Order: sequence, then C-alpha cells, then structure tokens
Amino acid sequence: QSNIERRRLTVECRERLSRHIQGRLGIPIKPSEVRLHPNAADPYTWKILPEKEHLLSSAFSKNISEHSIGVYRLLCEGVGVTFEAVPSKVPNRDGPDSLVSVRNYSISGAPQINKRYSFNVQKSASLPRLTKSTEKMLSSLRNYLKQVCQLHISQRQLQSQVRSYAASADYFRGIVLQCFQGLDEVILVLEKVKTGVFLEGPEMLRHHAIPIHCSITCHDISIAITQPCS
Repeated sequence: QSNIERRRLTVECRERLSRHIQGRLGIPIKPSEVRLHPNAADPYTWKILPEKEHLLSSAFSKNISEHSIGVYRLLCEGVGVTFEAVPSKVPNRDGPDSLVSVRNYSISGAPQINKRYSFNVQKSASLPRLTKSTEKMLSSLRNYLKQVCQLHISQRQLQSQVRSYAASADYFRGIVLQCFQGLDEVILVLEKVKTGVFLEGPEMLRHHAIPIHCSITCHDISIAITQPCS
C-alpha cells in the first residue's frame, strides 16, 4: 500500500513541478524529465526562500525518485510558495552569463514568492469583507448622487424665484416712480394756488373760489382744478 501511495505522489510531484515551470518560465518540460538538481544543460533551476532553506536544501540535492512520501508532499505543497523555478542563466555585470545553482543563486526574488502567497491567503479571507465594503460604498454613492440631483433641482427653482422677484421689483419700482412724479405735480399746483391767495387777498379768493380735486392712486395720479361758473 505504501509503495502505491509513493508512486502516486511521485507522479503528482513531477506533474506539479512541470506545470509550475511551464507557467512560471514558459518552458515546456515533461514531468518525467523534471529534476530537483538540474544540470548545466537545463534551462531552469530552483530558488528557495531563505527561511525554508534548512527544510528543502537536502530535497534539492537528490533525484525525485530517491525521496520519501513526506518529501513528495512537502514539494507538492511548497511549489510556487516556498520555492519556485527561475532561469538557469542570469546576466553577470562582471563577465559573460554564468550558470547558477540553488546554493549560490541570489535569493532576490524570494520575498516576492512569500508576498504572493500571503496576498492570496489574505485575499481569500478578506473577500467577504471587500464585497460588503463595496456594497456599502455603492449605496453611499447612490445616496450622494440623489442628493446632488435634489440640490440641482432646488438651485433651478431658486433661480426661477429670483428672476420672478427681480421682475416684481422692477414693476413696483416703476409704480413708485410714477407716484413720486404725481406728488411733484400736486406740490407744484398747491404752490401756485398758495401764491394766488397772497396776491389777490382773502376776499378775492373767496369770491373766485377754485375748488381743487386731487386723486392719487398707486397706478396713476390725476389732478383736477375746476372754476365755478360765473
């Protein structure tokens, strides 16, 4: 039974490593040709997170077929998380391209592996919260747009009222002006009457009484002076 499980895990481990190399580097490698310890002709090598070096370094020093069930499970769970495939050739600023191995390769990309793994875990855990938060934001946005529309309608109504008030103010301003003009005419007539009283004397004024009729309205001012018939 253990041999069957071991063979199954061996096949699964090779397939996962092969798919990882294909997806990560775009290099097609048959599962049967995947190596944990690539040679100089292989276009890939393996990069391990520094904190996992003590667990995986021995695994990459042997062939896949030489490992136990526990190591196969460790490799299946850790591919793309605690280790990943990288190109076997990297540019060398001091000379021509050189081959790199697992032990002397600079682990500059190790934090990215860990970040991707942590991000995927956090993203899965926070997805319900993000959905709820998004719904809340959309609801707030809808309320805000509704308020903006109401304010726009109120603004247009206020503008219409202001125009109406301005027209009414102009209308009443004209009426007031007419009233003042009429009053000026009344005052002028009264001044003339007063002057006539002083010139002719009281007796003459009584004999030639001039009744004065003044009519003042908001829209029009009319003044009528009539003399009695002799």
